[in-house]
Amino acid sequence: MRVNSLSLISYRNYDQLDLELKPGINLFFGKNGQGKTNLVEAISFCSTLSSHRSPNSSLIASDKTTASIGTVIENNQKALRLGVEINKDAANRFSLNGNIVKRSSEILGLLTSVIFSPEDIDLIRRDPQTRRSFLNNLEIQLKPAYYKTLQDYDRVLKQRNTLLKSARGKPNVDLSTLGLWDENLIELSVKIITAREELITKLLPLIQKNYDEISSAENRILIQQQNNFEINYQQSADDLKKSLQQTIETQRQNELDRGVTLVGPHRDEVLITLNGLTAKEHASQGEAWSLALSLKIASAELISEVSDTGQPVMILDDVFSVLDTTRRDALTSFVTGYEQVLITAAVEQDVPIESAMNKFSISGGQVE
Repeated sequence: MRVNSLSLISYRNYDQLDLELKPGINLFFGKNGQGKTNLVEAISFCSTLSSHRSPNSSLIASDKTTASIGTVIENNQKALRLGVEINKDAANRFSLNGNIVKRSSEILGLLTSVIFSPEDIDLIRRDPQTRRSFLNNLEIQLKPAYYKTLQDYDRVLKQRNTLLKSARGKPNVDLSTLGLWDENLIELSVKIITAREELITKLLPLIQKNYDEISSAENRILIQQQNNFEINYQQSADDLKKSLQQTIETQRQNELDRGVTLVGPHRDEVLITLNGLTAKEHASQGEAWSLALSLKIASAELISEVSDTGQPVMILDDVFSVLDTTRRDALTSFVTGYEQVLITAAVEQDVPIESAMNKFSISGGQVE
């Protein structure tokens, strides 16, 4: 899998860009704030329809209402043209080979990528949303229909929350429609929880293997979804539905009092432990980085193994500046075997790769 060309219009600081890329290593270098990350972010966006660092609305140039991304990708000598139109005041639009498609799933999964960045440490250190997003974005690339499941869940969640808020503090409120939203929430919750469970099961052996190779410490890694109600996520789908239904019923008054949905995967933690201790609180800086790299490398390996696209495009966004020598070497050794690697760096000499590279200088949204 590789990207042959990238076109941008009104995307962040790029008024217009047409760029040809090559197989192998492509290096984008220049001072900070010139648009290096914006460029590779646009390619990553086409893989998941989300940015790894900010809301979609911020991707559009400040004085515009629409931005567009166009890519020509190639896989097994077959070329495809993908188009994404990001709109502030309307639904985003997507195209394949010049034809508008009705569903986002028709372009998702065609371009797979894994991005490494300084923000990867947040996978270990920050809030549960970061870890949930990591699983969600990987699952989207492996199973594009999952994107619609997440969209449907968000829609149901908003509608349910609106109903709960409208009933807050009011006596004798008609809650007949709440049962319908309960059913929809439970159905979609089971799909999301099950998908995440299956993904964790596939990832965990790869993460452990990579961690053992990167780190000198011997740590047993465990990753599990954790909810606030002791619901067993390893049970069958039917039993999980019953458990969710029972929990929602027991939390009914609490939800009405607070005006918000308290049960569901939108509130779950993805707990990562090292030898039984939570990595968020107890991992050293070196252990946290080894874990973060292991998560991302495992993602690339899993995509390579199960996706029709084969190897994903590897994106290294200014990550060498935050890694020590051991972890730099581990990452370099891993990515150099991939068909296409995109690297950003403030200083060309910071990149510890001796292979031949296609080099691009970035300044003020211009590429040379």
